[in-house]
Amino acid sequence: MIKKFLATIKELRKTPRGKALLFFGGYFLFFILIMIVFRISPKMSIKNYNYDKGAKDDYSLSKIEANNYNYKYGITVDDTNYIITGKRNKEKEEFSFMDNNYFHNNDNYFTLNNGIWIKCANPNNYNYFTDITNLKELLNKSFFLSKTDYESGKVIYNYLITTNQIIKSIHNLDIDIADLANEIILSTDEEGNTNQIRLKLDSYCQYEKICNKSLEIILNYDEFGNVSEIESPI
Repeated sequence: MIKKFLATIKELRKTPRGKALLFFGGYFLFFILIMIVFRISPKMSIKNYNYDKGAKDDYSLSKIEANNYNYKYGITVDDTNYIITGKRNKEKEEFSFMDNNYFHNNDNYFTLNNGIWIKCANPNNYNYFTDITNLKELLNKSFFLSKTDYESGKVIYNYLITTNQIIKSIHNLDIDIADLANEIILSTDEEGNTNQIRLKLDSYCQYEKICNKSLEIILNYDEFGNVSEIESPI
């Protein structure tokens, strides 16, 4: 049986079509293996997985947690793109979204309408994924996959997280679906400070029926500690 299998593999490698079948077959088996690991140990996190021991401690979120930075958030739902740009100092934010200006202080949001600031709802429907406290929780529930170092000092960390875990974090509900994992990709500068968090949440958004095929959120941060006090316009 094994000899026959190896002979078949050898024959497939002789043709471009056969090589393609082997490649995609191996890719498919890889994701099946990842899902089996998740199903066997759904509570597995970067804290107890030693794929690259110590990698979880190599980056810092403290600059983001200090709440003083400029930011640019890109949100892509299927083929529709949204951009949010702004600055934050402690509990106050000024940002623009879809040609409108907003001011945020604690839990209150205001928008500028004909020169007058009026109270409104948060225009960001995906604000759960832009909150650093929530992002830390998702990272702690994620499965560490790989780490890539660059000569510039930049480092990229790749994680996988099931929709089961995301739903548990957001809604405190236990579900059990065999889905393809969502991705969290974290990038740091040469000092280990996180300056980008990218979330590819296709499986989650399809389960929640908020997209047809894909949801990607890219959070970029810069000017840490350089944002002056934001005066309230209200």
